[in-house]
Amino acid sequence: MKKDLEWEFRIQLDLLRRSGHLPEATIADIENALNRVAGIVAEYNEQVKRETNSGDATPQGIIKREKFWAGEAVKKLDFLKTSLSNLDQNIKQTEAELQPKAAPAGDPILQYLREQEIRSDFRGKDPLQMEIEYHQAQSRGDLLVASAIENSPRPLIRPEVIAQVREERSRREHPEVIAKLDFLQSVRHHYNQALMGAQQALAIEGDDFNGEITTL
Repeated sequence: MKKDLEWEFRIQLDLLRRSGHLPEATIADIENALNRVAGIVAEYNEQVKRETNSGDATPQGIIKREKFWAGEAVKKLDFLKTSLSNLDQNIKQTEAELQPKAAPAGDPILQYLREQEIRSDFRGKDPLQMEIEYHQAQSRGDLLVASAIENSPRPLIRPEVIAQVREERSRREHPEVIAKLDFLQSVRHHYNQALMGAQQALAIEGDDFNGEITTL
């Protein structure tokens, strides 16, 4: 059974508007894209229906024609894949702006010696205690301690803890970048939902959907 994309997209847009997460102008752009996708799939369904009801083709012939029309539909969906590619590039560039601040620049030798001293002090402590003190250093903005832990030649605490704390610090230090990133990821989510909906409605598996469609 083919998916009712128009109905699914109406629900998606209604939930999006209720959330208030995106400006109306952006929602309108998403709505236009969803309507375009739904129209492409509806056209495909109509073509398949005509072929099936004509009585002029064998079951094998109908399947072959379905694949042909699916291939034509995929070509028309290139606009959506281009939009996703552009969003991915924009997201990647925005994520690159999320580097947390480093310790204030000074005499590199003196800073190295201070970091060595901090690392030596940490190595004698319980791993859990080290993580607690690392979190505390982040909370009070002690970038020297943070730098000493993060730049250690041998990991002093779990890498996933460092990654989590660095992300939290980046979010505190760059709220405008986080807002932009959340916006881009939200838009991408809705475009990707439309692409996945089209894939399921056209009954095409992953490789076929990338363009490997049998044509006449």
